Amino acid sequence: MTNMTDKELLNLKYYKEKIEKRKFTEYDIIGFLVLIREHINNNINPIFHDFANGTAHRTRNQGIIYDSMYNAELECYELDETGNIIGLKRNSYGKPIMCVLTDNNKVKGYNGIEYNVWLEECKNISKQFNIKITPMIAKELLVCMFSIFHRAKIKTNKFSQNKKIKINGSLELFIKEDNSISLVTSDDNKKYTVCFMKINDITVLKSNFIMESVETFRKRGILYLKSNDDILLKVSKSK
Repeated sequence: MTNMTDKELLNLKYYKEKIEKRKFTEYDIIGFLVLIREHINNNINPIFHDFANGTAHRTRNQGIIYDSMYNAELECYELDETGNIIGLKRNSYGKPIMCVLTDNNKVKGYNGIEYNVWLEECKNISKQFNIKITPMIAKELLVCMFSIFHRAKIKTNKFSQNKKIKINGSLELFIKEDNSISLVTSDDNKKYTVCFMKINDITVLKSNFIMESVETFRKRGILYLKSNDDILLKVSKSK
């Protein structure tokens, strides 16, 4: 168990019961993330750490999501041997490139997170805080976090550690007919998106690039995601 005060342990007991009994929505997870924020080991739980920090600072100026956008954008610049920017990389038509692609058609420098890495972090959090997190709970937790950070800003400011170039973007949601939801970063300057994380094997009820605000709710024990009056998905195995 982590080094928590008696009051924090009392609060943790409340969230433990909510999580283990699958009675939580994103509003419970906001409180849970705030509670554990200062106790998370960033070295083994960088996703949880970034999400927890994001509950307090919805404009992300550092962390793994910010760094993914920053490193991908930095690949578009020519650097000297000391790492200083000396110019833009250009295509065969002489125009600045949008991004650099690897041989397997991924954005170079961008470090999206695979779902199995998320499951490993859930195991770490489960062990540290003595909360039983099943695969279904892990999926529901991530849907809640996707909802929490939908439309959050990603922007370079004076407090950013990486600031040779300026990042200006946001976190968006893309729900597809293949029964998946993706948390994507959207570059406001270049107008392109890249998938940061993806959840498969859910039941999509309405697919689209989601622009309106979303929130989670439960009905008969099942976690749903909705936008206004439209129910977008439910967290159950897709048929």
